[in-house]
Amino acid sequence: MSTMKKISWENPTEDSSPKEEEEDDDEELFNIQSQKYKSPSIEFKSIPSDKPQSILSDKITKDQEDIQSELAGNARLEEICKSLFLQDPGLLILHITEPLEGVLDFLFLNERHALTEIQFAENGRITHIHHLPSTLQKLTCTKNELKELTNLPASLLELYVSHNHLSTIDFSQTPQLRIFQGSYNHLYSLSHLPSTLEQLYVNNNELSELDLLGLDQLRTLHCLNNPHPLILKHVPSQTIDLQMDEGPLSQFESQQEYEYDLENEEEEKSSTPKSSKISYQDALNRYMEYKTKYETNAKRIRVRNQLKTKKTGQMASSLQQLTSKGALHPEKFGKKSKKPVPLPPCIQCAANVGMTFKKKDQTYLAHCGVIDGKPNCSFHIELNSGLYEPFLDSLQKEEEILNKSKQDLIRQKIETLFGFISEKESADLFQERVKPYVYANDLHDSVLLPKYVAMYSNLVQKDLIERQWKIISELKANIHSMLQEYQNEPLNRELLHDAMQLYVQELLPEIKRLRAWKFPIMEMNDTTNQHGDVIESKLFQQPFVLDHLLQEYEAPEVIRYTL
Repeated sequence: MSTMKKISWENPTEDSSPKEEEEDDDEELFNIQSQKYKSPSIEFKSIPSDKPQSILSDKITKDQEDIQSELAGNARLEEICKSLFLQDPGLLILHITEPLEGVLDFLFLNERHALTEIQFAENGRITHIHHLPSTLQKLTCTKNELKELTNLPASLLELYVSHNHLSTIDFSQTPQLRIFQGSYNHLYSLSHLPSTLEQLYVNNNELSELDLLGLDQLRTLHCLNNPHPLILKHVPSQTIDLQMDEGPLSQFESQQEYEYDLENEEEEKSSTPKSSKISYQDALNRYMEYKTKYETNAKRIRVRNQLKTKKTGQMASSLQQLTSKGALHPEKFGKKSKKPVPLPPCIQCAANVGMTFKKKDQTYLAHCGVIDGKPNCSFHIELNSGLYEPFLDSLQKEEEILNKSKQDLIRQKIETLFGFISEKESADLFQERVKPYVYANDLHDSVLLPKYVAMYSNLVQKDLIERQWKIISELKANIHSMLQEYQNEPLNRELLHDAMQLYVQELLPEIKRLRAWKFPIMEMNDTTNQHGDVIESKLFQQPFVLDHLLQEYEAPEVIRYTL
């Protein structure tokens, strides 16, 4: 059985480099030193004060250097590959530990070299990769400056490209891809994800929506720190390792709901899903919609009846005055019997039988008006809102129960030791008291206390905020440096343009991300006058999701939902 041989390329030393004189010039040409990546996304160089030069000449020189570095980077890649293939013509795994830069093109490889894995060194400046081998199964290019990936080989199984500048990735030609790690990039959307995908890591990107339709083999999805809210569509029904930011606006649509919508698309035009096919949140939203619709219609009818009653009363008063003056005889108009005021119509059957909307204890109830002891139509909604308690009250209560249970057990042990109670009584009493103690202890240590620490003393969140402040400070320093250079060179409009571009494209998104980490809940609350005009606006900020202020003891459920 043949074994796979792996050769890693490192920077050659003087002892290992060829001694032939005719290759010295070539080595000097391709001896490119790697440069450090100094800022989150772009490096800015100020003009040295001791070497005054014109901005135009510096730009031309820089452009020439970039072109030369790109050409040199690809030439260096070709040199490395040729050297490695001379050592092992059947090489399958290409591992390059020397940082490269620019546009890399594997067009120089012929079909004899069937590489299955390529791994580039980190902290390079690779921007594009073209003509990858058609046999490639694994590609690793992290912590570089990749801008886009297109024309990927169909044989690709694993793709690791985190910490780059990627804004575009074409998955339409990768039908076998199983793993994609693309965190810390600038991805705004992901489309044509292959159905074979098992692991998807897209933390710290610019995704606002992620469609997982058809990804039935997906087992891991990490999508933290994307712009809020992130909408996940058609999430597979199987159990997956899901990590995403929590928030009141985040949306999560399962694959089962999507399949149900397709099956009942025609039916839903005239009706709504039954309780077995609708979530509690959707059922509660529709309950409130129906209640608002019915009450608005009932109020309109009540106002109309009041106007009629007022007009009728005015006419009766006028007739009474005429009668008292002898202008009319009472016999000519008798007393008319009052007609019963009709009830508002049901929003389902439209019969004037009224409706009932009420909440009793934990139950929301809605049904059509009752005639002869039973509702007039099948409209019936019954929801259990669950059992909740303020989180801090729950934590305090469980701590009190826990302390009291500890004191009771200690007192019982002392009483047993001094003979105030017998051993048998003590054993029975211990069995009776240990159960609430174990329950309170588990609830406190496993649920309430970790939740309290995560809300009020989250070290991970604090570390993320500190790192974000450093990134923002670096960007602000770069902008300040560019503006100072612009003051010295006011005719150089390009400096001002670059500073504003950095502010809009990088600093503002980073500030927005910091704000989302510090305050997941942020909204403006308006105060209006009697005319509906806004007279005051207040900013409301909350360092954690409002749902965390409640402790759930009984989950909400849909008891009945029939229309």
